[in-house]
Amino acid sequence: DDLFSDLQRSRNTQIMASVMQLRLTDELREKQGATYSPSVSATHNATFPGWGYIGLSVEVPPDRLDQVAASVRQIAADLRDKPVTADELERARLPRIDQLEKARETNEYWLGALSGAQTDPRLLDATRSVTAGLQRVTAADVQKAARTFLSDDRSWTFEVRPEGK
Repeated sequence: DDLFSDLQRSRNTQIMASVMQLRLTDELREKQGATYSPSVSATHNATFPGWGYIGLSVEVPPDRLDQVAASVRQIAADLRDKPVTADELERARLPRIDQLEKARETNEYWLGALSGAQTDPRLLDATRSVTAGLQRVTAADVQKAARTFLSDDRSWTFEVRPEGK
């Protein structure tokens, strides 16, 4: 969804993406040794109503792609089926809040955060409330976001393989 259809849901989804990244790093890097740095992000558009996405990217050897895809689907299913632990929630939330606080010390952050605020004051409210919104996210919120956005029928996969693989 877009940013403004439900501001808190966008924060819930951001934390859900962070939890998913933690789990993918644990599974794909630590346990399987398939990749070093999987990436998960949640994007909520502030301009186009109803438009947003959760993106995941991972670079793996072609012969491990099916195994990795199965692991991603299993992690998504687990997020839908069971609440995250309090530890996972904090390990996802705290770095995001710390990163935000550090970014707020830079002009780059403020230029991006306030760009367009003169014509859309909702951006000011979103900027003011982001830290509190992230702190409010619960395990139940993460699970609800996963149930809403991580269903198999809402996902698609794009694979890039070397020629002949």
